[in-house]
Amino acid sequence: MAAEQIPVLLVADDDSLVPLCRAELGSGFFVHRVAASEYMLALKAQRGCHTVLLDCSCMDEIDIMTACTVISKEFGLSLVLLMSKEMRLSDHLARALGTVHTVDVFSPAGTLRGFVCGSDDVAYSVRHTESAPLTFLSPQDEVAKEAVQPPPAEDNIVASSFIMNHFYERIKKASQTDENILLLGESGSGKSWTARKIHELSPRSTKKFFKVNVAEFNANLIESNLFGTTSGAFTDAGDHKGVFSAADGGTLFLDEIGELPVLLQSKLLGVLETHSYRRLGSTKEYTFDEKIIFATNRDLEECIQKGTFRKDLYYRISSIVLEVPPLRDHPEDIPELARRIAGKRNKQLSQSAVEKLMEYTWPGNIRELESIVKRACIFSPAECISADDIRFS
Repeated sequence: MAAEQIPVLLVADDDSLVPLCRAELGSGFFVHRVAASEYMLALKAQRGCHTVLLDCSCMDEIDIMTACTVISKEFGLSLVLLMSKEMRLSDHLARALGTVHTVDVFSPAGTLRGFVCGSDDVAYSVRHTESAPLTFLSPQDEVAKEAVQPPPAEDNIVASSFIMNHFYERIKKASQTDENILLLGESGSGKSWTARKIHELSPRSTKKFFKVNVAEFNANLIESNLFGTTSGAFTDAGDHKGVFSAADGGTLFLDEIGELPVLLQSKLLGVLETHSYRRLGSTKEYTFDEKIIFATNRDLEECIQKGTFRKDLYYRISSIVLEVPPLRDHPEDIPELARRIAGKRNKQLSQSAVEKLMEYTWPGNIRELESIVKRACIFSPAECISADDIRFS
């Protein structure tokens, strides 16, 4: 895309409208199409896009109203509803949308009509004239540049609910410090996503993000994997840099920290206090400079009572504590999450399927939701997943 082109987001389930929109808009605009199931995530990830074209044939009226509210009011973008000549804007929908201006002839052949939605305070508006069929204007000049950007999207996480938006605000604040961060939360709730998002939002975002699952290491090899080895440290040992060296300058994410053996907890505590370590078999001190994020689904305070986790290490790793909400605490995010998972597999979800998903308690959280929707997509021959295709095991 040329630097001077203005990005326009087209929400449509197939590519047939792309050349039509590009021809109508001209070379000054770049049309990027996303499926209806993924428009929310595209909006969160967009940068510099101020106008959305929505193909109404890919949504029912309720979904159109929801999209209009999200696009125009929550994101402050101009919206053009694209309809065939056979379709009409219902009175109910017109009232719900508020200010609507009609673009009588959107395509050269007159096969499409455009309905421009949005109040007067939307920074970028659209108008239709004889000389310029569809012209994007900036009546408030530089004001649009000050618009607040919504949170960026991430695989399988949707932050449209109040609880997740509040959690995202905490993530942003935590990302700006190099204090140790402890992520708590149930299995599958999104701790790995949270750790990566903290890194992406931090001043270290251009450096490495290194994830290590402590539980996956053989107990006898955890120390060498964390801190490295030198030749002769033990049988067949060679020079090896550990993960503390690999992540230097960036972010180190130590997942399942509650599984770290007690004997190694003392050494980790010393490393965190001095910001230095020794490789196995070496007396040389190596320093490191990195943000460290820890995560566990265990109750560490209970582990402290049982003597399986050191209290002083707990205090050292928990300068900032973020508890990732379980999916049952933000069920309003389930429809968009599920539709996105299905959409990546070119499937849609029926309303009955969504309702069935909403009734479940999700002990396995987002990971379980992804597994169930994926399974339904694989075994259902239909393009639209029904409630009968949803199986809980």
